[in-house]
Amino acid sequence: MKNIKQSNIIVPYFILVLTSLILIRLNLLFPKIDNPSLFNITSKFLICIQPAIWIYFEKAGFRNNNYYKLMLSGFILFYLGSLQNIMDEIYRLEGVLSEVDNILMPLGLVIISSAVILRFLEEEEVNLLLSQKNKALYYLNCIINCNKK
Repeated sequence: MKNIKQSNIIVPYFILVLTSLILIRLNLLFPKIDNPSLFNITSKFLICIQPAIWIYFEKAGFRNNNYYKLMLSGFILFYLGSLQNIMDEIYRLEGVLSEVDNILMPLGLVIISSAVILRFLEEEEVNLLLSQKNKALYYLNCIINCNKK
């Protein structure tokens, strides 16, 4: 069972690394830009790791593992779009490959946002259920205490 859990954690990252290597290899086929801006590359790289930080801090809050997987898939899409955006700064891209980041980044953000909204709605439902159970326990406690007197 432990091996299955570990493979569930490793598989998305394996897909991420494999897809990143393929994307980088495709970009290497294009000519390099003479003087890419280090500032632009660094700022786009920081944007690239932002969803990783969200996922790290949000993992504990997900009760439903499917919502976490949804967020993780959104992160992968956003990351790959960001990686392609970084490659746009380094290589002269043409054709479909030059537009990949314009599709993947917004799609990833929509998926991440959906997962966060679903988590929030789930949390609200749990809080409502807890509130109702607390009221029921309070009334039950009052009935028991009133009968003792």
